[in-house]
Amino acid sequence: MRASPREGSGGSAAPVSRREETERAIRMVTSELPGPKAKEKIERFNRNVSNVRYHILNGLFQETTIGSLITDPDGNRFVDMLSGVGVNAIGGAHPKVVAAVNAQMQRGAHFNMAVAPFEVYGEFLTRLTSTMPEGLRTGGGILGNSGAEAVEAAMKLARSHTDRPIIIALDPCFHGRTAAALAATTGAKGRKHLGGALTGVVHASYPYAYRAPEGVNVTDWAIGTVENVLRQIAPKENVAALIMETIAGEPGVIIPPKDYLPRLQKLLKENGILHIADEVQVGIGKTGRPWAVDHFGVTPDIITFAKAAGGGLPLGGIVARKEISDAWPSGHHASTFGGNAVACAAGIATLDVMQQDGLVDRAARTGEAFLKRLREIDSELIGEVRGAGMLFGLELVTDQRRKTPAVQQATEIKEAALRQGVALSTTGPYGNVVRLSPALNIPQQYLDEAAEVLERAFKQVKA
Repeated sequence: MRASPREGSGGSAAPVSRREETERAIRMVTSELPGPKAKEKIERFNRNVSNVRYHILNGLFQETTIGSLITDPDGNRFVDMLSGVGVNAIGGAHPKVVAAVNAQMQRGAHFNMAVAPFEVYGEFLTRLTSTMPEGLRTGGGILGNSGAEAVEAAMKLARSHTDRPIIIALDPCFHGRTAAALAATTGAKGRKHLGGALTGVVHASYPYAYRAPEGVNVTDWAIGTVENVLRQIAPKENVAALIMETIAGEPGVIIPPKDYLPRLQKLLKENGILHIADEVQVGIGKTGRPWAVDHFGVTPDIITFAKAAGGGLPLGGIVARKEISDAWPSGHHASTFGGNAVACAAGIATLDVMQQDGLVDRAARTGEAFLKRLREIDSELIGEVRGAGMLFGLELVTDQRRKTPAVQQATEIKEAALRQGVALSTTGPYGNVVRLSPALNIPQQYLDEAAEVLERAFKQVKA
């Protein structure tokens, strides 16, 4: 797509209007990334930001994110195929979200729910639960600020309700970086030096079909690992809940077999164990259904959410079946900033846009077509292409039979795409999965341009 030059592009990048967003896409001004203005801002950024910082895209400095376009200080413009790692479900700075934020600011930015109730907190939960599976629509919820906080609340509630200490999680998985959430998360990154601090969680295997033992029935094998935990490691009388990413986003967009979750729930119910569905990354329309569990016909006991919930503002939480949420003693859990009024207003506006524009159905239709295009990319590096709605993962290998992770090549694909104006990430236990997670309303021409860039990148990078 041809991008016309913009007046004043030599200075700091001006925000891109909604009209421009639908007419223009990638524009690369500087020959290198970062460009001179971005480099200067990165150096300033690094002065007082802890060395623990981690950037998916080295070379990019985000000046604006409007809709599905990111601009940097030098005037380079990128198609956003990350949506802030799943946060900007309806694109950045959506006009209706901006209007809702401004209106709420006029009424008050902060009300503490522990002091007294306020309207937008309850209204957001009412609107959100109306999209959930039947058993959760009358459930009770509590709001926090992030996915990790939601996971911690879910695990705390499960332990409180069952009076059992142990949580089962699945490997690979990602649930957050705070203490309890990190205990459930697999992978060495972030766990170093923490040792005995990460307790109370044991792991079974995620039904990762591509890397399951050869020749097994994946569901039988994965269920068997849960049964083995209950038999050998954690007796059922000690297990409060099993927490599972319904579709595992951070581990590489891993999608369970259709029969796995119904069979898992049967096993859990037989043993009095709660099912926590972690939908921080894959809920709220991301996978082309309101919730990822809808693909499998199951209703969890507790569901977590965040990322897309606040329209770009920090908002997360849990909803549990009524008999579980009502059993939690008053005052047993709270958060000073949880369910911030401005974030709740932004969340309500986001749900309005998703409903009015039919974005969940669009994500299913558009995602299916885009997944087909990704599967048509001709490269010996691609071992498997997975996707649901607007979430996609391309697992790269250097050897198709041995499935040797192509870690370096995945990084090179990511870097080649960025140089050509597409922002995407790598993920997975080995870092060999190219992940794309665009907004539900990303314009079709942006998807087309992103696909063209990906096709070129795969031609440039060899096994």
